[in-house]
Amino acid sequence: MAVLTDRQAFEDYAAAARSKWEKLWSGERWVISVGVSECSIAKGALETYRHLELLLSAGHIPGVLRRVGCAGWCFAEPFVEVKLPDSPPIVYGWITTERVPELIDGLRRGELHPDWALGVRSADPWQGIPPLSEHPFLRHQHRILFEHAGVIDPESIEDYIAVGGYRAFLKALFEMTPEEVVAEVKASNLRGRGGAGFPAGI
Repeated sequence: MAVLTDRQAFEDYAAAARSKWEKLWSGERWVISVGVSECSIAKGALETYRHLELLLSAGHIPGVLRRVGCAGWCFAEPFVEVKLPDSPPIVYGWITTERVPELIDGLRRGELHPDWALGVRSADPWQGIPPLSEHPFLRHQHRILFEHAGVIDPESIEDYIAVGGYRAFLKALFEMTPEEVVAEVKASNLRGRGGAGFPAGI
């Protein structure tokens, strides 16, 4: 990635990243994302990913395979999210490498395995699968900092910028004085994580 030297350079980069992101999710290819984190690795996520990688390279999956970060539902690891053409993304839990062939073969035949699904990333049910937001684990959560956890690749700055990352930092750099930045941090009541909970604005 080139060094971004001014705001316009960032805006141009962000526009290109958003365009690429939107093209990924609106195309005719499958988009398969595997959550890879410490908790999922312990439950076999890397084996699941490698199995899907082999199927992709052999032409059994008409799409793209991605690694994403932890989504917070450790009980359902390894999780795999599948976005088929003309459908919302379906989040599947407990997809160990042994289940990969059945999942992919079923999807190729139009069978969605609703019993393995945690939900769909949609406001409405789809093909009998409820929205992910209605899952008992997520029903009472309102994610702010972790809104995109399990959706973006945490090692990809492009993914982060594509979904709006660094906008607050840009505002602080170009639209606020140092005093206004400090006042904003004070007003937020943000506290340190060192144990004492010391106000970060101080």
